[in-house]
Amino acid sequence: YDNKYMENPVTWSILQTSTGEYLFGTTTGLEIFDGKSFKNVCLPKELKMRDINTLTETFDGLILIGTYYGIYQLKNSKLVRNPLFNDLNNIEVYDIKQHKNGNLYIATNSRGLFEISNRKLKNYNTGNILPTNLISTIYINAEGKIYLATDGYGVVVLDKDSVTVLNENKGLLNNIVYSVQEYDDNELWICTDEGLSIYKNGIFKNIKKSNDISFYSTLWVLEDNQKRKYLGTEIGLLVLEYSKDSIFVRRLTTEDGLASIEINQGACLKDRDGSIWFGTIKGISHYFPENNYQVKSSPKVRINNIFVMDKKIPFNNEIQSLSFKHDHNYIRFEYSGIDLTAFSKMKYQHKLSGIDPQWIISTRTSVQYTNLNPGEYIFEVKACNSWGIWSKPEQLKIIIHPAWWATIWAYIIYALFIISIATWFVNYRVKREREIGEYKEAQLKAKAAEADKKVVIAEKKRRDEELERAREMQLMMLPDKSPKIPFADIEVYLETAREVGGAYYDFFIQNEESFYAIIGDASGHGMPAGMMVSITKSSLKTMGHRPTHLILKRLNYVLKDIIPKKLQMSLNVLIIQKDKIEFSSAAMPPIMIYRHKNSTVEEFSTGGLPLGYLEETSYKNNIVPFESDDIIVLFTNSLPDTTNLSNEPLGFEAIEDLLKENHHLSAKELLEKLVSLPELYSLGKKLIDDLSIMVIKHK
Repeated sequence: YDNKYMENPVTWSILQTSTGEYLFGTTTGLEIFDGKSFKNVCLPKELKMRDINTLTETFDGLILIGTYYGIYQLKNSKLVRNPLFNDLNNIEVYDIKQHKNGNLYIATNSRGLFEISNRKLKNYNTGNILPTNLISTIYINAEGKIYLATDGYGVVVLDKDSVTVLNENKGLLNNIVYSVQEYDDNELWICTDEGLSIYKNGIFKNIKKSNDISFYSTLWVLEDNQKRKYLGTEIGLLVLEYSKDSIFVRRLTTEDGLASIEINQGACLKDRDGSIWFGTIKGISHYFPENNYQVKSSPKVRINNIFVMDKKIPFNNEIQSLSFKHDHNYIRFEYSGIDLTAFSKMKYQHKLSGIDPQWIISTRTSVQYTNLNPGEYIFEVKACNSWGIWSKPEQLKIIIHPAWWATIWAYIIYALFIISIATWFVNYRVKREREIGEYKEAQLKAKAAEADKKVVIAEKKRRDEELERAREMQLMMLPDKSPKIPFADIEVYLETAREVGGAYYDFFIQNEESFYAIIGDASGHGMPAGMMVSITKSSLKTMGHRPTHLILKRLNYVLKDIIPKKLQMSLNVLIIQKDKIEFSSAAMPPIMIYRHKNSTVEEFSTGGLPLGYLEETSYKNNIVPFESDDIIVLFTNSLPDTTNLSNEPLGFEAIEDLLKENHHLSAKELLEKLVSLPELYSLGKKLIDDLSIMVIKHK
């Protein structure tokens, strides 16, 4: 079910109600499906983020909806507030679960866990018993034990008055946990950012990869009526055949009918009929496990064609051996597997004895070997279907005959000839060595010097051309002009200390009343810094609309996985709206805001390590007002670090003074003042670091 049926197909939560209706929480509200058609119920349009994060139905039939702005209730096909949850308004609610004793538990993004008992609200957080306030999902088992999946602290277990933590130190695969589920024999299935952890009796079994299929970013797990497990991931739906002694996994993608391979966290349901529903970024997929028949027979494989020197030769499968001349040693084998269930998902293994030390796995149906030496070879190929069953290998013997000049008698003649030539040459060399020694040495020195000079000149020219092209490419990645925003006047400046620099800025417009402003600085200079900027911009393009601290956290994982250890990226991310500013920082100078109301300059910094420095780190976000004639100034370290002739830094106070003295100027005029400040202070010293400055003035 995609946008042909739904107003917005991006689904984050799914619920089957006691009346049999299906509810789907999307990025713009609620979709109600009665089995025939969809009905859309929107959250208030004045909300900036209308995502529905979770859906639940209480024992007494209340339909509760968790959002970025607290909890709503579905009543008479409308989303309304319930006074019971008024204290949770404007709190990001990620999950809601009801205990067997009737108590409600609410997971939040920044306020920990809330419990509602007898209409009284109680908060569990880092101020009392929890190690973190970042709770993603809740799972309550049959005995009433509560498991909290956290963002960065593993699994927190609440059992009456005791609290225990399952994390990496105890064997968990990764501390970023998306969901927890318990199945037969008290096995905990824990979905993490790096794969699946199965916990039982104090022992973890971790699965990152199986059947060449990665378990990276496993978001949720469901079990069908046949005890088969289904894992929602960012690369499709994984169907898991699991036992204590073996594991087999298949990956279902858009080729199998999925709306998209990118499945969303929390959007999963096994309904009362046993079928599976799950949400993706392009809609909802409905899967029927009873149609999942395993193919137990092995596929067939055959060698179809042989090409020698790019010419097809006569061949059929009854031929067991082929012989070729020495100059016919470029051979291509074409083969195919026969499987009527999923031909496009077949895999192959091939090996040529004497060339390939082990079997080579591929999805290609041909392989070419070039410049084969004379000798005997055995070519083997096997096929595997989507259920992991391999065929028996098909074999063909290949013989490459040597040329006549490569026979044993030819080598004996060669040896005798070489010996005679060598004897003559040694005698000649002894006779002429003194005469030509000094002359040859002088000639060699002159030629070497000339060659070295040419190499140096050519290398310098090539390097200069490459750096100029890299610099042009970097500048093309930056916005060519400041965006036009009705409530703000925006100006920006960037100057690199070398041909390719690490300074970076960008803008992402949401609407007329909200936009992202980005400014950053990569460690170092030159090509490595330019590479960091390119990766950062490309990654930001894929983030979508998220809170600023989650953008930095996700970007940190991407950069830590890609870039070398010695490179980091400092970054400020701001969401600027007409009346407020949300921002997070990763090792950047503080954000300066001139307050027109009281003619003061405020500095804000949320701290945070550079991106790519540590894999496990978190970032804070802050929200401050943005009022008429207020001025935001963002800059890289090179501005306050500018030194004078006495090697004294410019510092932040000089920047604050400039803002107070020139706040009446336009953003463009104020930027010109800031750009000229380092040169005036240093008396014309050359810039030693990349410089970027951004001025945003509220109209």
